[in-house]
Parts: sequence; C-alpha cells; structure tokens
Amino acid sequence: MTERLVAKYNGLVRKAAHSTIYFLLGVLLTRSLRISGMKGKKIYFWALLFCLVYAASDELHQVLVAAGRSGQLSDVLLDTAGAGVGIGVYQLFSRK
Repeated sequence: MTERLVAKYNGLVRKAAHSTIYFLLGVLLTRSLRISGMKGKKIYFWALLFCLVYAASDELHQVLVAAGRSGQLSDVLLDTAGAGVGIGVYQLFSRK
C-alpha cells in the first residue's frame, strides 16, 4: 500500500471510531438524564448540547495542548452527528 492510501484509511478509521464513541456517549448521557428524573424533549436537547460542547472542547484541547495537531470544525460536527444518532436510536428503542 502506498503512504497516501494508508493515510486515507487511517483517517477513515479514526473518524469512524470517533463517531462510534460519540454515539455511545449520546446513548449513555440520554439514559443518565432520563434516570435522573428529567422528562420530555429537554432530555434530548441537553444530551446533544453536552455532546456538542464536549466535542468542541476536545478540538480546542488539540489546538492548545497537543503539539502538531489542529482542531477541525468538521470533526466537531461529525462527533455531534454521531451523538445525535445515538440519542435518536436510544429514543426509538427506549420504553416510555
């Protein structure tokens, strides 16, 4: 494999891993908010907002602390989308 091809697959695997982790974060946070007694659609709003802020802080951390790394808005959006899918899946399969 060429270096370019390896870099491409590495990037795809890393993005898929991030989306999966944020999917799980969305599911677990939504469940936690529901168990804590929060009701209604605000559970989903707060879960998604928390995931968005966490994703943004992760990218900011890369800019400020991790040498040679940069933060990307597209990564924040991809992570938040993963969380949103997790929240939606939880909503579909949870008992009322």
